[in-house]
Amino acid sequence: MASPPVSSLLHPQAAAASAAASFGSSVSLPGGAQWQPNADHFAEIVGLFEKAGSTDNAVQQHVAQAFQTLNAMLDAPCYLTEILSSTRLPSDVRQLAGLTLKSNLQQKQPQSLPPFVSLYIRPRLLAAIEENDKNVRSAAGSAITCLLSLEGIGAWPEALERLFQLLDDPREDVVDGAFSALSKIVEDAFPALLYLGASRAEAGTQGAAAKADLPNETAAAARGGDALPNGRGGGTEKGAGAEDGKDEELFAQFCVAHLLPKLFTLALPAHKPTVRRHAVACLGHFAQNRAFAPQEIFESFFPRYWQLLGQLAQEADSEMTRFVVQGMVQVVEVRPDVVFNMTSGEAVLSFMVRCCGHEDYRVRLDAVEFWPVLLRDSGYHQPLHDYRDRALELLRQQLPTLLPLLVRNTTYHEYDYLSMDASQLEDDNAEVADEARDIKPRFHRQNNGAGAAECDDAAEEEDEEEDSRGTWGDGWSVRKGSALALDHIASVYREAVLPEILPLIEASLIDPNWERRESAVLTLGALAQGCQDSLEPYLPNVLQFLLNLCDDPKPLLRSISCWCVSRYASWICRHEEQFLKPVLAQILKHVLDRNKRVQEAACSAFATLEEEASLHLLPFLPDILSTLKQAFRFYQTKNLLILYDAVGTLADSVGSALATEAYSREIMEPLFGRFQAITTLQDPGLIGLFECVTNCATALGAYFVPYAQAVTERCVWILMESLTQVDRFEKGEQAERPSRDLIESCLDLLSGVTEALGPKMCDLLAQQNLNFLQLLQRCCQDPSAGMLQSSFALVGDLSKHCAKFLQPHLAVLMPILSEHLLHHATSVQNNAGWAIGELALRAEPQFIEPHVDSIASKLIGIINCPELHRSLLQNVCISLGRLALVCPAKLAPHLSDFLQQWCIIMRHAKNDEEKANGFDGICSLIEINPEGCKDTLYELVFCMLAFQPCPEKLNQKFTLVVQGLSQKYPDHWQALFDTTQTQRPFLPPPMQQAVQLRFFPSQGPQAALTLSSAS
Repeated sequence: MASPPVSSLLHPQAAAASAAASFGSSVSLPGGAQWQPNADHFAEIVGLFEKAGSTDNAVQQHVAQAFQTLNAMLDAPCYLTEILSSTRLPSDVRQLAGLTLKSNLQQKQPQSLPPFVSLYIRPRLLAAIEENDKNVRSAAGSAITCLLSLEGIGAWPEALERLFQLLDDPREDVVDGAFSALSKIVEDAFPALLYLGASRAEAGTQGAAAKADLPNETAAAARGGDALPNGRGGGTEKGAGAEDGKDEELFAQFCVAHLLPKLFTLALPAHKPTVRRHAVACLGHFAQNRAFAPQEIFESFFPRYWQLLGQLAQEADSEMTRFVVQGMVQVVEVRPDVVFNMTSGEAVLSFMVRCCGHEDYRVRLDAVEFWPVLLRDSGYHQPLHDYRDRALELLRQQLPTLLPLLVRNTTYHEYDYLSMDASQLEDDNAEVADEARDIKPRFHRQNNGAGAAECDDAAEEEDEEEDSRGTWGDGWSVRKGSALALDHIASVYREAVLPEILPLIEASLIDPNWERRESAVLTLGALAQGCQDSLEPYLPNVLQFLLNLCDDPKPLLRSISCWCVSRYASWICRHEEQFLKPVLAQILKHVLDRNKRVQEAACSAFATLEEEASLHLLPFLPDILSTLKQAFRFYQTKNLLILYDAVGTLADSVGSALATEAYSREIMEPLFGRFQAITTLQDPGLIGLFECVTNCATALGAYFVPYAQAVTERCVWILMESLTQVDRFEKGEQAERPSRDLIESCLDLLSGVTEALGPKMCDLLAQQNLNFLQLLQRCCQDPSAGMLQSSFALVGDLSKHCAKFLQPHLAVLMPILSEHLLHHATSVQNNAGWAIGELALRAEPQFIEPHVDSIASKLIGIINCPELHRSLLQNVCISLGRLALVCPAKLAPHLSDFLQQWCIIMRHAKNDEEKANGFDGICSLIEINPEGCKDTLYELVFCMLAFQPCPEKLNQKFTLVVQGLSQKYPDHWQALFDTTQTQRPFLPPPMQQAVQLRFFPSQGPQAALTLSSAS
C-alpha cells in the first residue's frame, strides 16, 4: 500500500495560509502596509555584523548594545533573514545573521511572532537550504528548527514537506542542507517524542495510586521515579496553534510514513557515499535516543535497523563502521536479547573485538564503550539472564584477542596530548591561577536528614554510574575507555584475565619508555576491583614499585601512580600495620606536589584512602592536618574543591576524634578564613566549602562553638541574597537563573551547626535578631525538590534540639510538612515525615494536636502502600507512632486501618530508640482500643518478638499489652498456638516458646497458652 503524501499528514489549516507565500510575494502588515527592509536599517545591521569580530572593547560594547536594540524590534527576524538570504554579502556576515536569528527565535514566547514575520521568513529560510555555502545552509537549518519549535509543525507543514523533497535533489549541496536541517529538527523533537511514547505507555497501565487510594505523586514513588509532568515532557514549548501533543503526533506520523523509510533506503549501497553518510547520521539520532527500543514510539523499525547494521558491518568505510559500532552499543543496552542470542552473539562480539583495534581512532573510541554496557549486570529476568551467561562464555573465548588490544590502547595517543591541558606536563605550576573555563560547576549533595536513609534508588544508581565514569577522569579517550572496559572485564572474569594481562604489565613496567610504564600502571589500576585477591601475592612488591613511581620526574607518571595506589586502598587497610604508614606518607607528600595535576590525583587518592582507613588514621592525624593546612596556602581554585572534599571526608571518617582544641584549630583556621572572605555568591568554591564545613561542624561538636555565630550569620545572609535573586528571576527582573544548589548547601550547613551546638543553636538564632524562620518557611514552599529536601532536614534537626524555638511557627510549618508527605520525590516525603516525627516527640502537644487528623490520614495512606521505598515506610511508621504518643485518643479509632502493615514494616526496621518510641505510641493506642488489634495478633506478637534487645521500659509495656490481649480475646490468642487450625496464622513452636519466656516468665511452662484457655 502506497504511503500517503507528506502534506496529508500535516496540519491542513495552515497549508492554505502559507502556500501563497513565495520568495517574492508581498506580505501584508497590519493596516494594509507591506513589509520591506529599510535600506538604512539594513545597512546599519550589516555593519554591526561586520564589526562583531573587532577586538576593541568599546566597539564590542557598542555592538552588544545595538544587538539588544535589534532583538527588541518587532521585525528583527525579517532583517536577519534578509541578510542571511543576501548572496551579495560575505559568508561570515550571513552566517552570523542566521545564528542571531536562531537566538532571537529561541527567546520568543509562543504566539509572540506576528503573522507577517512568519510569512516573510519561512520561504526565505527554505530557499537558503539550497545555497552553495555550507555555513549559510547550516544556519538556515538551525533557524528553521527554532521556528518549528516556536510555532509548531502544524502551523508550517511545508517545511517538512519541502525538506523531505530535497532529499532526492541531484545537487549534493542541497541534499546536505536538507539533511542538516532534518537532523536538527529530529534532535530537537526527541524530548517531546519520548514523552509522547511514555504517555502512551502510561495510558495503558494503572498506577499504584488506584490500589492505594493515594494521589498519583505518591504512586509514582512506588515505581521508583517521579510522576509524569502535567504538560509536555521536555522539548521546546510549541506554538498555541496546535493542541497539546498534536505536533508530536504529526511529526511521529511523518517519521513513520516518510522519513524513516527514506533514511533506511538512502543508507543502502545503491546511493552516493555522501548521501549514505547523511542518512546513517540521521538514523543515529533516532538510535541514540533509544527510539527503536521496546515500548518506544518507533519500536516497529527495529528489525530494519538491526538488518541495516548487519549490512553495513561488512563495509570498509570508517563512517559506516562507526555507525554500526554506535548502534551495537545502543542495541546491547535496549535490546540485549538480540546481542545475547546464539544466532548473532558470536558475530557481534567478533566484530566489536576487531573494532577495538581499528586503525581509525574514532572507531576505537566508540568500540571500547561496548564492553561496560555488555558486562553490566542489569538484573535481567531469567531467560535473558541465561542468554547473557552464554554471551559471556562466548566472550571468554575472545579474551585472548580482546585483552591485548585493550592493554595496547591504554598507552598515550597523539589525541590524548592534543586534548590535554598543558599544565599536566609542567614541572611547577602550583602558583599559576586556574582559568575560569577549567573549573566545572559544583552541584550540591543532598541531605536526607539525620534519621532518613537514602530513598531515591534511581538517583543512587545514577550516582554510582557517574562515580564509575569519574574514576577515569573528565575528558574521554580511547585510553580511558579501554581502562574502563578492562575494569568491567576483570570484575566479571577475575583471575581468568591475568594470564593474558600480567606478562604485558611486567614487560611494560620495566620498559625505558615512560609512556609504556604509565600504561602498565593504568592497567594495574583497572584490574584492582576484579583481581585484587588474585594479585595479592604480587601486591607487596607492586605497591613498593608504585610508591617509587610516585616520585618519577614525569608528572603524568606521578599522578597515575597516586591514583593506582588508591585503587588498592582496601587491601592496604587490611594490611595497615605494614603498608598504611608508607602509603600515607607518600600520598601526603604529593598532596603538596608542585604540579597541579599531581596535587589533584594525590588529594583524590587521599580521600579514597580516608574512606577505607577510617579510624586507622588516628595515629597520623597531626601529619594529615599539617599537610592539609599547608595545601590551603597555595592550592588554586580547581584543586581547592578537591581539598574541601578531602577535609570533609576526613571529618566524616574519624568523626569526634577531631574534637580537641588543637585539632579543631588546625582544621578550622583555613576553612574559617575562606568563609569570612566570601563576598560574592558566584564563587565556584562556595558549595564545596559549605559541604566541608558541614562535616567539620558535625565532627567537632562543642569545639565548633567559636565559629558558629559567624557561620550562621553568613549562611542567613546568603539565604536572603539567594532567595531575593530567585524571586527576581521568577518575576522576570533577572536574566540569569540563580543557583538553588547554594541555598541547599546553606540549609545543610545550618543543619550541621545545629547538630554541633544542640540546644545552644536556639539562643544563637534568637539573639542575632535574624529573620531566619521567615526564610526557612520560604524555602519549605519552594518548588525545587532539592530545596524542600534540605529544608525539611533542617526543620527535623531544629526540632530535635530547638523545638520550643519552632513552636510559635508550627501553625505554618505543620501544614507545609503535611502537604509534602505526598510529594512526587521520595526523598522529600521522607524528610517531611521524619521532621513531623521529631516535632511530635519534642514539641508541646497543643502545637501538634490541631494538625494530627490531616497528617495521620496521609501517613496511614502511605503505610498501606507497601510498594513504596522501605526507608520511607519505616520513617512514616515511626512518625505515626510518635503522633500516637501526643494524641492517642484521636488515633486509636483508626488502629485497625494500619496496624497490620505497620507491624510488617517495622518487623524489619533497625531496633533503635526511634523504633522504640514509635512502638511506645502504638502500645498506647492498643490500651485505648484493644478491639482494633484482635485480628492482627500474629503480626503484632511477631513484631514485638523481633524487637530484641528491647529497652526494659518498653518490654514491660509489651508484657502488659500481650497479657491483656490474651485475656480479653482468648479465642484469637489460642489460635496463635494451634498449629492444626488453618483459618488464622499461628506461631511456630520456637516463637511460642519465645512468647512464654518473654511475656509470661513467672507463670511456668505453657502459661501463655493455658492462660488463654482458662479465660
